[in-house]
Amino acid sequence: MALNKEYIKLIFGIKLRQLRQNHELSLQQLSDLSGISVSYLNEIEKGKKYPKTDKLIALADALKVKPTELKSEILNKKLAPVSQLLHSGILSELPLDLFGLELSRLLDLLSNAPSKLNAFIGTLLEVSRNYDVRVETFYFSVLRSYQEIHENHFAEIEEAAETFSKEIKLLAGKYIPESEFENYLIEKYNYKLVSNDFTEHSSLSDLRSLMIQEKRRKKLVLNSELSQRQRAFYLAKEVGFNYLKFKQRNTATPWVKIDNFDQVLNDFKASYFASAVLINRKNFLEDLH
Repeated sequence: MALNKEYIKLIFGIKLRQLRQNHELSLQQLSDLSGISVSYLNEIEKGKKYPKTDKLIALADALKVKPTELKSEILNKKLAPVSQLLHSGILSELPLDLFGLELSRLLDLLSNAPSKLNAFIGTLLEVSRNYDVRVETFYFSVLRSYQEIHENHFAEIEEAAETFSKEIKLLAGKYIPESEFENYLIEKYNYKLVSNDFTEHSSLSDLRSLMIQEKRRKKLVLNSELSQRQRAFYLAKEVGFNYLKFKQRNTATPWVKIDNFDQVLNDFKASYFASAVLINRKNFLEDLH
């Protein structure tokens, strides 16, 4: 797998720091030897800059290696798991920013990790290859972790659901009819709503909902076998996608294809929104007490 420019800069930074440390040189000492400023060297080691040819040659001379060796994307055995992670493409798929992680910081931790941890990373990658662990598996694992960190409580979505309910003057009750959401989707977002049993094509028989983007409007197809409560949920969820202004989203339930993590996260949030609208919080708490 070809590495993108960001990864190439990160690998170069890791190699430079490793060679500098092997020679027991500080950034200032390497700066004195190469004629490159300490601040620029620091940016290189963090994977934010990539030196031009003249600076690369100066660094190679200072570290007593060939320019081609310094430029190579191959890391030594100690850092092989880091290289494997980069080449696997897994890191590019995971939403590290969701957990406040920078890729350069993560790689810095891994490159300085004990050999046992690197061996563990290598083992995980080997298992994922041998057992064909798909990227989707990582997506849903990350989502579970995200939910656990927040104790599966997202006040901002509940507040949005309450604001929406007030806007359409939704009466809190044990059961909210699907017509409330049908009217909103048609009038507010120009939806076309269709019922279909999906039996014409066997491959679609398990679908519960399908959103089709047409030229001038969106068409939502709901399985005609859905109960009234199920239909209300999928309509409220569709409202959620639009009301929360999610651009990245899935178009079918159950999933047919997952392109990125944002689709997984936004699907969860739209479902959470629908539940918050359908289950009145005040009434629920009273019933619970």
